[in-house]
Amino acid sequence: MSKTPQKEISSSKSNGQDKSDNQITNQSLKSNKSNSSTNTENSTFSEPIQYNQKNEIIKETITEEKSKENELNENEKVENLHKVIPNTKRLKDKPKTKSHLHEEEKVDQTIQQTKRATFSSVRLKEDKGINSITPKDVLESINTNDQTTPKPITLSITPHDSRDYRIKSTTTAWSNTNRNQLRKSMSLCTTQITSNTLEAMRSNVKMFNDMVIEVENTYQKISQARDRIFEIVKYQQQTIKCNDFIKNYSDILTSIQQSTSHMLTNETGDLESLKEFTVYMSDLYIVGFQQFKNQTQQLNRMMKEGKKFLEDSKTCIKSKNEFDKIHKEYQKINGKLNDEKDDKKQKIIQQTRDDIISKGIGEGRKALEIFDKNLQKYYEILQNSGKHIYETIQNGMKEVHSKIENYEDKIDSWKALDFYNEEFEEGEIKPWMKSPEIKRIITNEFMYVNTLTLLIDRYYIDISNNPVIVQCGISLQDMDTIFTDIVPLIHCHKNILMKLKESNPKEFLDCYSAYFGQLYQQYHNYLKHYQNSFIVLNKFMSIKRFKECVDNIDLIEGFEMKELITAPFNYITDFLENLERVTTVDKEVINTLKYVFEKLAKEKEIVKKQIIATSYIIKLNNFKGNINQEREYFGKVVISSGKLNGTMFFFSDYLIFAKSEKEGYSVIEMFETSNLERLRVVDRKTIEIGCKGENTTENIKGIQFSMKEETVKDFMDCLNKVQNKLTSNDIFGKDITTATIARNEQQWLFPKILHEIFDQCEKDAPEQEGVLRLSANVVQMEKDMKKINRKEEIDVSKLNVHEMINILKRYCNSIPNKLPNELQTIVLDECACEKIKKILREMNNDGYLAFIERLFRLLHLIEMKKEINLMGSDNLAKVISPNIYIDEGIIFDIEKLTRTVRFMIENYEEIFSQIRNEMTERIRKGNELSKQMEALENQMNMTKYNEELSSSYLKGKKGVSTKGITLKDVLMQSEVELYENKKNIKRWLVICRTELIFKKNMEDFESLIQLPLIGLTININEKIQLKNGSRSVTLVNFENKPYFELLKKLILN
Repeated sequence: MSKTPQKEISSSKSNGQDKSDNQITNQSLKSNKSNSSTNTENSTFSEPIQYNQKNEIIKETITEEKSKENELNENEKVENLHKVIPNTKRLKDKPKTKSHLHEEEKVDQTIQQTKRATFSSVRLKEDKGINSITPKDVLESINTNDQTTPKPITLSITPHDSRDYRIKSTTTAWSNTNRNQLRKSMSLCTTQITSNTLEAMRSNVKMFNDMVIEVENTYQKISQARDRIFEIVKYQQQTIKCNDFIKNYSDILTSIQQSTSHMLTNETGDLESLKEFTVYMSDLYIVGFQQFKNQTQQLNRMMKEGKKFLEDSKTCIKSKNEFDKIHKEYQKINGKLNDEKDDKKQKIIQQTRDDIISKGIGEGRKALEIFDKNLQKYYEILQNSGKHIYETIQNGMKEVHSKIENYEDKIDSWKALDFYNEEFEEGEIKPWMKSPEIKRIITNEFMYVNTLTLLIDRYYIDISNNPVIVQCGISLQDMDTIFTDIVPLIHCHKNILMKLKESNPKEFLDCYSAYFGQLYQQYHNYLKHYQNSFIVLNKFMSIKRFKECVDNIDLIEGFEMKELITAPFNYITDFLENLERVTTVDKEVINTLKYVFEKLAKEKEIVKKQIIATSYIIKLNNFKGNINQEREYFGKVVISSGKLNGTMFFFSDYLIFAKSEKEGYSVIEMFETSNLERLRVVDRKTIEIGCKGENTTENIKGIQFSMKEETVKDFMDCLNKVQNKLTSNDIFGKDITTATIARNEQQWLFPKILHEIFDQCEKDAPEQEGVLRLSANVVQMEKDMKKINRKEEIDVSKLNVHEMINILKRYCNSIPNKLPNELQTIVLDECACEKIKKILREMNNDGYLAFIERLFRLLHLIEMKKEINLMGSDNLAKVISPNIYIDEGIIFDIEKLTRTVRFMIENYEEIFSQIRNEMTERIRKGNELSKQMEALENQMNMTKYNEELSSSYLKGKKGVSTKGITLKDVLMQSEVELYENKKNIKRWLVICRTELIFKKNMEDFESLIQLPLIGLTININEKIQLKNGSRSVTLVNFENKPYFELLKKLILN
């Protein structure tokens, strides 16, 4: 056994050096490491080492000391006690000398080195005998029992039988480990030695240091367990890949199955291929998919358990960190105790250290309990290791993949049999339709029409004919909202399919372009109504009966209605992608269709953002903001205002502070983002927000919000997104190309409003004296700049020329685009013009080049009339140069700064004439194209479109059931208030085509009152009395209710 601890103690004793408790802990850790290294790889946890015979001598010493104790008086007992443990308080508060302290520290070192078994045998036999132990006894005990108990080694996990055996033996050994004895001895120490006993203080130090070692060792096992589980969970990606592999080929085979099924039904096609395919399908199913089912399920289950372990074991890290924090406090206070020479201060520090030790022992026990639970879970996972499952799947995948590779050519030919749509008869599938780029579009068209038809024929009709659905409070109007614009899209795409039958490879896209206006209108209206469709569908999917009905149809059809209903949403993107691959068709046709579907794609993105924003707005129960179709949601952050905790929601038009409730949130404060006047950072965790009110003269009062330091970044990120949205149309301070694209004005190369200002300035500025030097009305100029940023209409002809010039100067100064500084040092010789042109073109920014050309054109025109405006090229250069060069933060050399600009103004024609002609031509072509697109858009908007409702399909259609009242009979449902027995009672009203039905509540099947519409009279006063024969009801609180208008209309008709 290792003798390292003994040598260290002897050395410290001979040298007379003082060591702190944390140093001794490190020595003990080293001893444990050296011991562990002697174990072999396959060994399990060692049994406790037997105590040697020296323990018997110690026991006899204790007995002798006990007998002596009876002969001592009280004062002698105290003195004897302090000889054993000098570090404790003296009963009479006798001050300690420096030598006493030094002696205490040496004894403390020896006690810290006492091992677990020795400490227990000396200390735990009898409480009364503890005071009789002498330092000599302790040292003798150390010399004879310095051997440490070996720590358990890390277990190597191997697959199959050896792995299972080791896990079992490790689990058994773990239950018998020395840790349990250590904790038992710790527990005995706590119960047997009272807090008033001085020896308890010493034992607590020992106990704490032992616990530090134990926590560290056990935590190492947790770390190893986490690493092992990480290794296992890594296989999850392979599992996902396997599942995707199966799904991919399953989809292909399902598609081929549908084709062959059609061939069998209609007795058409290559029956030899069909026979061959059927054999292949049978073999493939037996080889692959069937054997994977149980293994993949088991593997997924194991992966989930592994992930849960990784999540749960985070508490181990937290507990370890808490314990380490206490241990650091202990080391720090121990160092202070060693350095302190004042006796009184020593007593205070000693008490603080004792408190930290007690706290550390409690935290250590808690940590060890958590560690044990997680280790037990780890062993359970290993016993159910899924590695062999993964190997089985991997082998199965290879076998399946091999079979698929053997039939790769056949699969391609079988897939070509998928033209089985009822719109095409045999022989109408032409060879040109099978070319990849065309086939992709046509196949997508077939599938799309089938999907939309399935939505109506199975979902809409079956739901509408199911009498149970009436009990969900839904009406045909709600169903038409959910399935909005589906029927018109079916008609439109069926017409396209009919045209495809007669087309050819060069003209097949004409089948789409012939309907481009109708396509745009149908999809534009679908997108416009999609948000309401989404809200209504989610509302009724939360009702159990409606969801069960939909789920049953999903189960039969193998689809999900929520996915099918978004098919038009996805068709827009799919068609655009397929269009990009077509190269054999007239470019003009492609450009027309691309323009239509790119415009729809932009609208689609806006709708997606609206849906996200709406999903959060509906959670704000008392939101009273304006309806905004362009609202965007950017995130939420938990914050507080004073003592009120809540959440800040960030929208493009509002910042909303709301308090969480049982269902949703209650709005506390709302800030309009367009009116934010104050946004001040008070400190690292506090921000003040204030809005201007209707009365602009009032002082703006801000509200302070505080948050956790870790959420400040999220708060500022959300705020920046709001700011970017608000300034999306800004031109000042933004890159010239970015601002132009954001305004959708690319045909102008730079923002159109600047062209208008240049045009007006070229007319008026040359005649104005002091132009560019004189300032403008700053207040008015800033108002107009805000209007420009918001893209509001401005009549530049009414602006003051000095204001327009100053706006241009401000714009030049604000944007990041600048002239290269190398222009300042260019040699102005006969080749200077060519050099300048080369440098300008090397900027590779056509927008900024076009802007600079317009700027110098204006300056040149002003310079030509310098006799009138008194602004020569020298003056103009001095005014404009600081705004168009990069500010390098140094004092400008005015001559260096202006010399080239002055030269460029004077030689405008030679430098810029070619650039001007190129840019003018580009702008002309861009505007021509823009006019074409505008004409196309007008044509799109003028196209009539089909507004047929989905309910029109119900005529003559039968669904799952037609017994009882169904949605075909129901016009509207609503909660109403009836006046009964001199009080108002809430009831549920179902307005049918032939009668009114009053029920106790929405889900009730039984009717309380039924009033046929034929013969029904209505008497409207403060109350509504509906009467038919002897039966009548009285309605109250009916004002502004939708059902009231419908009742009047029905009864009058």
